[in-house]
Amino acid sequence: KVELGKFKKELAGFVIVIKDRNDRANIINFLINPKYQNHGIGTILLRKIIEEIKIVKDIKKIVLNVNVNNENAIKLYEKHHFKIIKELNNYYNNGDSSFLMELNN
Repeated sequence: KVELGKFKKELAGFVIVIKDRNDRANIINFLINPKYQNHGIGTILLRKIIEEIKIVKDIKKIVLNVNVNNENAIKLYEKHHFKIIKELNNYYNNGDSSFLMELNN
């Protein structure tokens, strides 16, 4: 599923979610246009997608990966009760590591 956030007909952000296991949804992409960051759009979009995922009765958890250097994104996810489960070294093509984060439904 792809959710789009538009503001004045311009793409403000998007999120892509897949059901990668019977009981789990995975937010595989979450992006806010830099022009719209720090204006609450990420919070609105993340809140909406969490609400929609919770409607699916067999989903028990939501996971995502975030670059360990992306402090703003980590704070956003933690504000929505995601917890860091583990660090995955060299996760990205450039060698950066990722935090696997999880929200229990």
